This record gives sequence, structure tokens and C-alpha cells, in this order.
Amino acid sequence: MLTQLLLAIGDSAGSTHAAELARRLGTSETLVSAMLEQLVRMGYLVETVPGCDMACASCPARCEGCRPTAPVKLWRLTPAGLHALGRTA
Repeated sequence: MLTQLLLAIGDSAGSTHAAELARRLGTSETLVSAMLEQLVRMGYLVETVPGCDMACASCPARCEGCRPTAPVKLWRLTPAGLHALGRTA
């Protein structure tokens, strides 16, 4: 299931959230969150902090404003994650 999650993230156009990933995988948000943490520990994902260098309208986080305390978590595939999917950086 970790590979399926990695594929779902890699195939996402823009951004997605745990609820959407859970729906696509047919599982719970709790399990998706645990799997995301595992993929980070394995070195396939890294958590990124949304920056405010772009207009909110074009920001993939859709956090409705640049607030450092917004409960938004973004991940990106690392080179190892891309390699696991057979892709290149």
C-alpha cells in the first residue's frame, strides 16, 4: 500500500490532501497519515513548508492565506521517491 500511496502522490496534478488520498486508496485518513510518515522515514518524501513567494490564488496549498500556523502539510517526492517510481528529477 505504500507504493500505491507514493504513486497517488506522484500522479497528483498540483496538490492533494490526506482525505483525498484516503478516498482514492479506499482507506482512512489516519492510515494515510501514518503511511506518509513512514514514507518520510524511508526517505521517499520530504515535508515542505509553503512559502509566500507566490500569489495565494496560484498556491497549490489552497490554505486561504499565508499563515505560518495554517494546518497545511505539503510533501514532495525526493530523488529516492522518484527513483522508486521509475522517474527522474
